Amino acid sequence: MVSRAAWLSAVAFAVCACAGGGPPLTAPSAPRIVFDETGYDGGAVDAGTRLVHTYRFRNAGGLDLVIDNVRTSCGCTAAVTASRVVPPGGSGTVAVEFDTTDVFGPQQKTISVYSSDPAQPVTTLTLAAGVRADVAADPPRLYVGHVRRGQTAPTTVRLGGGAPVVSVEATGKSVDAVLGDGTDAGARQVSVTVKKDAPIGSFEEVVTVRTGSPKRPLLHFPVVGVVDGDIIVTPTQLDFGVLAQDATATRVVGLQQRGKQPVHIVAAHLTPALGTAAVRVGREGREFRVTVTLSAGLRPGRFAGTLEVETDHPEQRCLQIPFSGQVVEKS
Repeated sequence: MVSRAAWLSAVAFAVCACAGGGPPLTAPSAPRIVFDETGYDGGAVDAGTRLVHTYRFRNAGGLDLVIDNVRTSCGCTAAVTASRVVPPGGSGTVAVEFDTTDVFGPQQKTISVYSSDPAQPVTTLTLAAGVRADVAADPPRLYVGHVRRGQTAPTTVRLGGGAPVVSVEATGKSVDAVLGDGTDAGARQVSVTVKKDAPIGSFEEVVTVRTGSPKRPLLHFPVVGVVDGDIIVTPTQLDFGVLAQDATATRVVGLQQRGKQPVHIVAAHLTPALGTAAVRVGREGREFRVTVTLSAGLRPGRFAGTLEVETDHPEQRCLQIPFSGQVVEKS
């Protein structure tokens, strides 16, 4: 006599057999990115060397692996050198190049690889090296930010390497540069200041360092910044985004006089004339608001222009604020 439990087990087996038999099917596993290495040290190299390395990876999962993007830190470039879609069991490479021209000392760059691996959507790779240089500037590009007219904003740039420094020269209307220890040829830093009479507006000027190095007798580094006048404009540019052809759009610009003498706005208009600019006084001679309204019915496509604000300030008679956007046809 067959027991009830044995009978139920036989029925269950028969049902499985009728459904196709064998073990139940399982879904393929997700893609999985696996790198042979995530870090590489190029050792000691001379400045100017282009350090190149290739990182190899494979798809250890059961579905296609997609490389979405690769991002690097400054001074470094990277690219996927094979297909961005890697089948299960397939492999690929990421080639990285590091330009050591403007750096010295210990360096480490990062590379972020974005993929469709759900367990590890971002993989971070590193590339390191010790850079030898006869002379190099730290930082290689100096940004002094916004400086009010009349202020000097003194900043120091450190000089690395063992070559003697002979002289320093800045050519232009906006910055001065001198050796940090006066005329001492062994000085290892450069003092950079903004000239008190520097023109209002943005600037980018180059400082040249003359050295005793036969490999690099001249070292150049840029100095970038903005000299602000008495009248401060906020924001410095207008973005109207994407507009329907039959719509109007409004943006507001604020102006503030920080100088001693009051100022007045003489006129405000758009070039080209794509709308109107209305001036409203907040505090007489001190604060103003300019409301920019674009006209409806502009031609479809991208547009750009300038809001021009005329004042009676002797050094800021015409303030120019760029604007841009895009008009799309009415659906």
